[in-house]
Amino acid sequence: MKPIKRVALSVCFALLAGFVANANDVVVIKQKISIEVIIGIKAPNPSEKTLMRAEEDAHPNMVKAMRNIELALRNLDAAPDVFGGHKAQAKDDLVNAYHSIRKALYYRLLVDTNR
Repeated sequence: MKPIKRVALSVCFALLAGFVANANDVVVIKQKISIEVIIGIKAPNPSEKTLMRAEEDAHPNMVKAMRNIELALRNLDAAPDVFGGHKAQAKDDLVNAYHSIRKALYYRLLVDTNR
């Protein structure tokens, strides 16, 4: 092998070794998302969606609670309107609970940039 090729090959291996050595390093992503995205009145962009998915994967019980509220809201919508206004109040309370859970789940994405 010619000396020039050996040097080039050595440099490539050295660079590759540097990348491999840093493969386990923690990458800190400093990105916030808006409250509109968190409470669901604005669609997330692709990078926000990725961050949100990571939070959901880390906290499956919070996601399950949100899904249960969604189901409860659908069930209330299917019920008759003969409950003296209490059904409407229950729906409002569930929507507020849903927003609170979303804010809790995505809290770090809203305020904490030092994840």
